[in-house]
Amino acid sequence: IRAGIDRALEALEQYHSASQVRFGEWYHKTIEVFREKWHYAGTFMLRGGKFGPAPIGRINAHLRQQFMQRHGAWQHHFSGEQQDWQHLLSLQHIQLSTGSIYLNTMQAYLDKLNRQIIPPFENTRAVFDASLKAFQAIAEEEPERFRRKIISENRQLLKKLREDFLPAMMEPLLRNPVESIAQLFLHQIETAVRALPEEQLVFKKRDLTHLPPRSEIEDVPIKELLERRTWIDFRTKLEAYLSQTGKKVERILQDISELDQIVEFNLEAALNSLKTDKVNTEEAHRVVREGLERARGKISGFVDSFHHDGGDIRTHLFDLAYEFIIEIEDLLESKSLLELNFQLARTKAREQIQHYRHQAWLYVKRAIPIVWGYIKQAVSNVTHYYRRFRKITGLAAPAGDTQEKVYDLLHRAQLKLAGLPYIYQQLFKLEPLSDSRFLVGRDAELETMKADFNAWQAGKFMTSVIIGERGSGRTTVLNFAEKNIYQHMPVLKINFNNTIFSPVAFIPYMRDAFKLSDPSSVSDLEKALLELERPTVCIVENLQNLFLKTVDGFELLEEFIALLTSTHRRVYWVISCTLYSWNYLEKVLHISRYFQRIISLGALGQADVESIILKRHRVTG
Repeated sequence: IRAGIDRALEALEQYHSASQVRFGEWYHKTIEVFREKWHYAGTFMLRGGKFGPAPIGRINAHLRQQFMQRHGAWQHHFSGEQQDWQHLLSLQHIQLSTGSIYLNTMQAYLDKLNRQIIPPFENTRAVFDASLKAFQAIAEEEPERFRRKIISENRQLLKKLREDFLPAMMEPLLRNPVESIAQLFLHQIETAVRALPEEQLVFKKRDLTHLPPRSEIEDVPIKELLERRTWIDFRTKLEAYLSQTGKKVERILQDISELDQIVEFNLEAALNSLKTDKVNTEEAHRVVREGLERARGKISGFVDSFHHDGGDIRTHLFDLAYEFIIEIEDLLESKSLLELNFQLARTKAREQIQHYRHQAWLYVKRAIPIVWGYIKQAVSNVTHYYRRFRKITGLAAPAGDTQEKVYDLLHRAQLKLAGLPYIYQQLFKLEPLSDSRFLVGRDAELETMKADFNAWQAGKFMTSVIIGERGSGRTTVLNFAEKNIYQHMPVLKINFNNTIFSPVAFIPYMRDAFKLSDPSSVSDLEKALLELERPTVCIVENLQNLFLKTVDGFELLEEFIALLTSTHRRVYWVISCTLYSWNYLEKVLHISRYFQRIISLGALGQADVESIILKRHRVTG
């Protein structure tokens, strides 16, 4: 870059010197012509009329016009030269900044490696060295002393490891030093790239053979070209490398967390060997020594790995930075830059065409169901009117014993089911599950219910409702929640099997479930629930049976919802409702606003259905 600047300054000095020489030559030549023609001024050879105000004015105007034309051409050329140099300097500045950022980044990483990461590992290794020396100092002929040493060392060494050394080793790695350093490296280079102007003038044609010059310049989206050609690829490669190092750090953290288990297992194994009838002190010494040496060797392996990774990071970041710098070279040449600009325009055109294709396809996809619906409706209408016409005219066949055929079909199906082996009949019953081995596809819902229950126990207002079609597994999910989530709490279950719409019919359900004295109203019921000795979980099934589709058929349901809200601190309410009834209540009452969690049991996928069938089939043998 410095050499280029020196060459440019030298060329500018040469141009300035040549301009002065040329101006001096023109000036002397003009003076000579003036002196030569001065003697003929006013004669017939050089009449005075040519030097009047009007001719001189015309000459001046012509010269001024000619000057402005040439001035514009030169201004256009020099503007291109200036922008071209700015373009070169800005890109070369990014190249220089990338190299400087790489050096600073590597120095920062090595400082962190030597000052923060490696010292805790060396301290831990020194502890293992001291422990090994302490055990080696005990003779094999002293089994009792050796046993006491194992007990004390097991307790003290494990305490040191778990409280001090393991956290000290893991703490700098949990912040992933490679990722933090590389992200800083990426951010600093990105800042330099973002400082580029959006567009830059470059020479499409540089002409100095004609005077004035006939140069042509063109606007080029320099930042977009750099981002598309080099920056995106550079960032993608660096992020992929960071993902690899992140996985490696996770493995190291896992190995570190197992160091105390290695020590504990080997020391306990040595202690157990001393408790046998035939005392084998030599074997116990070997077990202790090998266990501690194995743990120490792991720590040494970590340190060696860090040094190796430091070299690997240096090499990888250097390769990325060097490749980035080299690819910027293609943007320094105006010809290459114009070719890349043309390629960019062509790529944008292709992307625009693909976008329009995608939009058109989305429109067609949305239109097809609508058109298909109209076609189906038209076919249905034609079929309906055709059947009516056949029935009116008497062309249709007389209605047969359709009802009898349906009964016959159901009867034969029942006989086939009864003919299945007994174990199949037991495994494929249409009833809620009780065996967790056969529960499939509802793990996410149970996790949500567990989180909601924990939130309620923490004091948050929480009521949950499970909705789904008949046979979707609402009762099954509630049964497993009762067994695995609410097992440490009193659980009451209320099932509204029949439709009730008055407090008189509602109160006995609640009274029997909570074992209350006879409350006379919902208000008395609320007071009794607020005075419960222990917080309670109440599962209420079939919410849809608490209303009628009439003008005043929602009074009981509204009172029940008010009861849920007022007693939520003492009772954790879990409600179930059929899907279609819930949708109806949502349109009429906006019922969802009264519940903090709505769990919808959707249909199971094909893989889940296959798993349900095959699990039961395998159980049959």
